[in-house]
Amino acid sequence: MSHAEIARQAGVSRQTIWRLANGEGRAPLWRTIARIEAVHRKIVAASETG
Repeated sequence: MSHAEIARQAGVSRQTIWRLANGEGRAPLWRTIARIEAVHRKIVAASETG
């Protein structure tokens, strides 16, 4: 899944995803991390079910 798609599903900017993926995120808000984690869980669940 692309950074753009993760950003869209999480409701954050592509730049936010890029910064976090590249270790440049300073101190992201908890809600931002929670949104991204929810997308991650959805991806993992989909991959486990086939």
